[in-house]
Amino acid sequence: MSAMPRVLVVDNDQHVHEKAIAKLQQIGADIVVRSAASVDEATGLAEKEFFHLAFVDLKLHRQMGTAVMRHLNVFAPACQIYAMTKHLKDCAGEVLSLLSPTFSLAGLVDKVVGDVDWFGPFVEPAYRQWRSRLLDVEGLAEVVKTIQAK
Repeated sequence: MSAMPRVLVVDNDQHVHEKAIAKLQQIGADIVVRSAASVDEATGLAEKEFFHLAFVDLKLHRQMGTAVMRHLNVFAPACQIYAMTKHLKDCAGEVLSLLSPTFSLAGLVDKVVGDVDWFGPFVEPAYRQWRSRLLDVEGLAEVVKTIQAK
């Protein structure tokens, strides 16, 4: 029984979502990509679904992506969170204020350079590791029935 690797991309630019989907499908066709353009949309997804990785833009129109990161840290502490920004100098204090013994960022994506692969360098190693740990379980229904019967 295996689950698909799940990635959340939070950005208010549709081009970023398209770029993420195209690149992540090249890495693995079984990668599930969910997109959100706002804090509310992203936090709603985080409460309904599990994500292995999340890429969160620091500026979502007038909202800060750090709200999404804090929410993910509570609802999905195993999720590896990557901050994305074009405005690192403006957001450095906000990013640093997140860091604590109970919260760390997995990485930072500099969105200034548009032709650079923002997702592959982070997702490919995690995907390889994830794929090496897959376990298929056959006959699970019978095992559950046996356990319940005892």
